[in-house]
Amino acid sequence: MQLYTIKELDLANKRVFIRCDFNVPTDEYNNITDDRRIRSAIATINYCLDQDCSVILASHFGRPDGKIDLNFSLQQIKDDVANSLGVKIKFINDCLAKEIGSDFQNIVENEVLFLENVRFYSEEEKNDKNFAQKLAFNFEVFINDAFSV
Repeated sequence: MQLYTIKELDLANKRVFIRCDFNVPTDEYNNITDDRRIRSAIATINYCLDQDCSVILASHFGRPDGKIDLNFSLQQIKDDVANSLGVKIKFINDCLAKEIGSDFQNIVENEVLFLENVRFYSEEEKNDKNFAQKLAFNFEVFINDAFSV
């Protein structure tokens, strides 16, 4: 498999899946106490949007042990990510592309979808190949921007 830098890719009119590290610390009221991980992803996301592609963001948040636990929902930080980007973000209640349905099929250039916590599936931490294939369904470009830790 050939690896490229982001600037070597033709992103125009493509669906770009960006794996971010939005596993930010929060207080007992779900307020973010340190947003450095969000801020570190903004340049990558903005670069992609500037290339006229659609962006799909994925991350984990906490350790929900492969179960849906709304205490670990990325919905809690969606507005912080949107405010940092300065764009509207559409939140999708699942991370698997096949489950996204019409939201995914109708995505347009410069639109941002934010997928629910990938760790709601136990397969994510197991590096399960079938899960990865389901997650990547219909995406044309994968960018790993989850290097903050």
